Amino acid sequence: MMSYKIFKIRRTIFIFCILSLLLFFAVCMKLFSNEKLSVDQTNKLKQQMIDESIANYPGKCACPYQIMSNGKRCGKFSAYSKPGGYDPLCYFDDITENIIASYQDINEFAHLNSSTLNKHKIRIVDGDTIVLNSKKIRFHGIDAPEKKQKCKDSNSESYFCGLKATDELKKIIGTNQINCKTKDKDRYGRFISVCFVNGEDINALLVGKGWALAYRKYSNDYVDVENKAKKNKIGLWAGTFTPPWIWRQNKN
Repeated sequence: MMSYKIFKIRRTIFIFCILSLLLFFAVCMKLFSNEKLSVDQTNKLKQQMIDESIANYPGKCACPYQIMSNGKRCGKFSAYSKPGGYDPLCYFDDITENIIASYQDINEFAHLNSSTLNKHKIRIVDGDTIVLNSKKIRFHGIDAPEKKQKCKDSNSESYFCGLKATDELKKIIGTNQINCKTKDKDRYGRFISVCFVNGEDINALLVGKGWALAYRKYSNDYVDVENKAKKNKIGLWAGTFTPPWIWRQNKN
């Protein structure tokens, strides 16, 4: 009688162990399945981000692996391989968790397309970059001198033209509210945007006042504005200067 009871207890324990193992494997399989799905979704999102970034580039050579008109790979001639300006997303490794989070926040950030924002949420980084509501914005189609860059005025006196461009942007924004239209995002998570103050295009104002150049490599939107500033010899055009993209190349 005692042996039968022991047998039943052992059988119950055995069945319990088997069921516990089955449950454990089922949970593991479920977790693995969810993780796999998460990886697949992440990769799909990354590819979508890369495709959009390439599609928004005005030329044919956003990424090194793209093909030029002569049938050769873009390689070192791609925008990806050159410092400054448009920074396309080309590889999965370029896309960090922060960039993904920023991309997923784009719907939240889209209110910038129509809404004004309080000036206290604006931080001016330099002549063509601001931080707006914790989002870094690079002005579309223009390039301003770097903060440490020096130029010469009409009297051939050296001055920090990058700081002057930054000060000019501060004057343009002043105590006003601004709104921005996002055109793209680069691999650093920056929003490539056209921003407005009192209904006026800030990008155009900077170029028109001579403190930024039309970034022809990526856009021709501000070429006419630049030509007028050059003709009137205002801002940078009053003296001599090195285009900021060349200045950056010389520094690297």
